[in-house]
Amino acid sequence: MGSEELENDQQALTEANLNKPPDIFLLKARLLFDGGYYTEALAELGNFNKDKSASPREMLEFTYRLARIYDKSGNTKKAVEYYMQTLEKGADYPYYFAANSALQLGNIYEASGNTDKARYYYKKCLNLNYEEYRSGISQKAKAGLSALK
Repeated sequence: MGSEELENDQQALTEANLNKPPDIFLLKARLLFDGGYYTEALAELGNFNKDKSASPREMLEFTYRLARIYDKSGNTKKAVEYYMQTLEKGADYPYYFAANSALQLGNIYEASGNTDKARYYYKKCLNLNYEEYRSGISQKAKAGLSALK
């Protein structure tokens, strides 16, 4: 009944129109992460059954959520590992996971002073073809590139 003007609203509509309910463990991990409960979010991901008939989207979300949790928890090495895995496996899908992984890699490398790698990942983010949250993610990648000049 609401409008679809904001990217969050558009994403909510997309998820509502899926013919499959969300994986409960991924959903719980997402909500716990958003609330700052990183340890609990990681525990929920431990319950996710990767061996079941998980969709490509769910598998990408799983590695993406691991990356985000490790990033916010200060484990940059593990975060980079999972961001790269998400980027490699998700680059050809229309989901935002790969693009935001590239953005976060750009942020990590910028913060560590590696401007060449930061620039590479910001550009990679802008060159990916995806639909979800495109405007917001692209704006952040462009801002990252501008800051490096």
